[in-house]
Amino acid sequence: MTEFNDIASPTPKKIRNEFEALFQIEWTGWIGRYFDVLDTNINKELPYWLKRGYTTQHSNQWPFKKSGIVFVNENDQIEILENETHLNYEYPVIKSGETTTARFGVYNNISYPYWFDIMRTSRSNNIISYYEINSNAKGDSILESKGIPKLFPAVIERTEDCKFYYFSGDFADNPIDLSLAKFKYAAKIKAIFTFNTGGTAKCSFFRNYY
Repeated sequence: MTEFNDIASPTPKKIRNEFEALFQIEWTGWIGRYFDVLDTNINKELPYWLKRGYTTQHSNQWPFKKSGIVFVNENDQIEILENETHLNYEYPVIKSGETTTARFGVYNNISYPYWFDIMRTSRSNNIISYYEINSNAKGDSILESKGIPKLFPAVIERTEDCKFYYFSGDFADNPIDLSLAKFKYAAKIKAIFTFNTGGTAKCSFFRNYY
């Protein structure tokens, strides 16, 4: 069972190639992340390297004020899709078909608000769930120009010669509230007050999917 960024830097390229060949998956070189605020005057937690890299590559411009999705390539290319400007829906969405929802009891659509990597897989593997980037025409143009797909695997399963899963996201990164951990119906009670929007999207994803 492996997760986001497993074969990215600092993993040597030789080991990455062996990993990809063994499990029949391939990293495109792109990672991404949702940010709830892209305005650097408001969100002081935006990485400095992100703004510096983007402005260097885009005529010293940083026009973003809303939420959006950042894409970063291993060769340091940076592209950003802003909500409403480039996106019809601000979050990447993890989608699961009827087979997956019945097998694992997960939601068929759920927002994903953190880091992810863009992977490819051979047909010998199963795609359990996939990401969708709901971009508009302007967003589509940026994605197409960089070869970034709108649909790509979120969870890959291999059963042909071993039992193997690859989670294409930093799924496990979520703070755990232990205050209700010993109560029998804590998960159900928490779910009542957990919504799939805003700052609670990460908690909702963690409880209802991961």
